[in-house]
Amino acid sequence: MKYYIGIDGGGTKTEFVLADENGNALTSLLKEGSNPNDKGIESSYNILLNGIQELLKGKEISPQNIFIFAGISGAAVGNNAKILKTKLSKDYPNVEVESDLMNALEICLCGDDGIAVICGTGISSVISVGGKNKIVGGYGYLFEDGGSGYAYGRDAIKAAIRYEDGVGEKTLLYEYLTKSLGNGIRVSLGKILTKGKFFVASFCPLVFKGYDKGDEICRQIIRTNLQHTASLVEDALSVYLQEKPKIAFMGGVSKARAFRDFIKEKFKHYEIYFNEEKPVMGAVRKAIKGEKNVKDGNAKSKNDTH
Repeated sequence: MKYYIGIDGGGTKTEFVLADENGNALTSLLKEGSNPNDKGIESSYNILLNGIQELLKGKEISPQNIFIFAGISGAAVGNNAKILKTKLSKDYPNVEVESDLMNALEICLCGDDGIAVICGTGISSVISVGGKNKIVGGYGYLFEDGGSGYAYGRDAIKAAIRYEDGVGEKTLLYEYLTKSLGNGIRVSLGKILTKGKFFVASFCPLVFKGYDKGDEICRQIIRTNLQHTASLVEDALSVYLQEKPKIAFMGGVSKARAFRDFIKEKFKHYEIYFNEEKPVMGAVRKAIKGEKNVKDGNAKSKNDTH
């Protein structure tokens, strides 16, 4: 019997799922984030290896019968994917490592042509046409203009500290952030900087909370960031050569009502989808497809020898 492991590795967490031949999840677990650009390649590898071993603990399954697809944030940078695959292949020969965007692509488009847009801690998009994929955006928080959970959180902190300094407009964000931080914004800057981008992104929901309460500053932050999201989609559309493609969104930011209302109106002439399924199940499907590709490749090799 064959088994499949799907891995969705982000900056904040890494999710593992072991599935049977029908793609049914048998067991799952969560580990810390595994982005090699944040953790370092060796730490990323250890997180992935330990997660796989823990997932299989107590199960007598030959590594030859396990097919793994690991979609890892940051894997597309440099040789990260190749290095991680080489290391993992020593114990698990049937493993593929690619960007976590491939998990999203599988979940969002289910093999169809179109554009998948990921709005989580970071923001990026991937275009799929005829089985060929192209990433647009996804430059990382240092270079992106907005639209990510990090950008919303960053803008929330800026608005709150400007109010605290007496140079910005009153906003509910000051109340929300001081309560969350347990102190004033300026005196908490050391804590914010030390904890980094994922901590900053954790304040994103507060912007949408303030928006629902009628806060004008929150409305401005959301409007600005949604314009950046729209620009990313428009960039992807400029590359996509077919008319009116399917556009699918996923990630924590895309679940907000204000986000969905804006997207539906902005791109009302397109086929829009908002995905609710976990990205890790896209990795499971990629693992199953990978095993099929191995079979097809072996069959072709045998035929070529006759």
